[in-house]
Parts: sequence; C-alpha cells; structure tokens
Amino acid sequence: MNWALRAFFALILSALAGCSTRAGKLPGRSPLSLAPATGPDSQDFERFSGEMREHLKTEDFDFLERTAAELSRRKERFQGGEWKITRFFNGLEKPAKDSDEATWKGHLARLESWSKRRPESITAATAFGSALIAYGWEARGTSYADSVSEEGWRSFSERLGRAERLLARVKGLGTPSIYCYSRMQDLACAQGWDRQRYEQLFEEGFRAEPKYLGIYTRKATYLLPRWHGKPGEWEKFADAAADRVGGKEGAVIYAHIAWRMSEYFEIGKFFTEARVSWEKVRQGFIHREELYGPSVRDLNAFCLLAGAARDGETARILFSRIGDKWDPDVWDNKAYFDSFKAWVFQ
Repeated sequence: MNWALRAFFALILSALAGCSTRAGKLPGRSPLSLAPATGPDSQDFERFSGEMREHLKTEDFDFLERTAAELSRRKERFQGGEWKITRFFNGLEKPAKDSDEATWKGHLARLESWSKRRPESITAATAFGSALIAYGWEARGTSYADSVSEEGWRSFSERLGRAERLLARVKGLGTPSIYCYSRMQDLACAQGWDRQRYEQLFEEGFRAEPKYLGIYTRKATYLLPRWHGKPGEWEKFADAAADRVGGKEGAVIYAHIAWRMSEYFEIGKFFTEARVSWEKVRQGFIHREELYGPSVRDLNAFCLLAGAARDGETARILFSRIGDKWDPDVWDNKAYFDSFKAWVFQ
C-alpha cells in the first residue's frame, strides 16, 4: 500500500476511538467468524508463481501445458477464492523481481521459443503476450505520462503492439484462458481503446467466466477518471456487476472490486471519496470466506478496509483472528501492521 498507508495513519490514527459504527450493532448485519486465520497469504501465491517460472527456465513446456489445461478445466482456486490460473500466468509474465535487461531478454527468449515450437498453443501465446505487456511497462515506467522519455514511449507502444497481435491470435486457436481476457483488458486500458470496443471485450470475458474476479477489477480500473472513465463510473459498475451476478458471488465481486480500487486512493479517505458501501464490502468478504474458506491475505485486506471505514469492532475481531500473520502485499511492511494493530486495541 506504500504512500496510501502513510496517509492513512497520518489521517485517522485518532479517529477510531470515537467511531459509532460497531460490528453487530446494525440490523441484519452478518456475524464475523472468530476462527484463527488459516489459508494462503501473498507469499504462498508467489511461491506457486515461482514454481511455474522455474519450469519455464528449464523449458519444461509439457508440464506448463498440462498444468494450464488442468487449472482451466477444473477452474481451480486457492483456499480463499484466488484463481490458480491467475497465479500460473503471473509466474510466466515476468522474470524475478527487479530483473535487469539481460534477464528480461532471456525470459522473453524462452517464451518465444515455446511459442514457436508450439504455434497452436493457447498457453504459450497467452504467456508470451502477457510478458510483452509487462515488458512494455518496464520501458514506460509508472511515472506520470509527461515524465516518460520519447524512447520509453516508443518501446512501450512497440511492445504492446506485439502483445496485441499475439493475444488477438489466441481466439483463433481455440477457447482462450479467462486470464487472456483480463490481459487483453490491461492492453485495452493502456492503448486507450474506445468504450464500445472495450465493452465488447468485457462481454466476451464475462460470457467465458462470469465468476472470474480479474475481469471486474480490470474494467473498474478502465473506468477510473485517471484512465478512461468519469467520476462515479467505476462505483456504478461495481453495483451493476454485483447485481448482474447476484447472490453471494455478486457480493464477493463487489468487495473485490472495492478492495482493489482502494489502492488508488488514500486509504483513510476511501469511503468518503469513493461512492462505496462499507456494509456491502463487509458482507462480500464474509461471503467469500463462506464460499471458499479463509485466506490470510483476504483477512488482512478486510481488516485494513475495516479501519478505513472506522469500523473498530470489525477491525479488532479480524486482528484477533490474524494474530501475527501479517501480509506484505496488504500492509507494505510490518511496522505499519504493528502500528495499526496497536492503535486498534488501544
């Protein structure tokens, strides 16, 4: 969460003590589980991705083909609901963290070799195209557009163009992995596709798998004002998506969208600046655990959002469940986790 968490602690370190929202006080509020945290955290997901990366390094393409086919066929998830096919491709789209140019080139060369040896492979084309998108962002960087060099823009455009050609070809090979649709959405956002073309892509992904969380967070990102939407659009989409899917799965989708979009805000201001219902977010996390079991990563995210919503009792219950199982992808570092925990229980 980096800068957002810094702002969070600066803004509301003393606010929770006087908060009026208490778990169990609102009519019809679902109770929280009190069981100790179990299930995977972000490091478990990264270990899974890392295993896939190691198989790519040894060019064990048979293993990768079999694994992708099985994960897609069975729609496998980790405990907590994270899709395994997402983490499979995450391991293939980038080399190790903070890699230099030589490492990147070696990584891409293996993907290209796989794609050339097996030109009919959906998995190879998806992995190679996804990696080219990531490689494009390596050239552009994550700074504001006006700070990107001419060479950075040129490389960004060239690499994304090549990725688009690869991913577009996937649909001609057979049934794409649902992950392919989410990466095409990333591409569409970066290339600035118009709304009609984007909506067509989203609908294709929805028809392929309406429960896949990645397609919803990608569309919500596209609808952010900083990208291609207007104020309030992504929030309306979150409501509409939850209603369209319906039931507990719809609630899970709403909470997941809200969690991922909160990363674009100062977390302490999220529920005041975004048109998001904390009660719906809270319910979505509860239903996610009911459907898919607990996850250390998800409980940490739920806890952070409870603090942002000034729901002190929910945060305290979640911290009691989490114990010392802090998740680095949620809290950035343990100092923030420890500070927030001490504040909640003061």
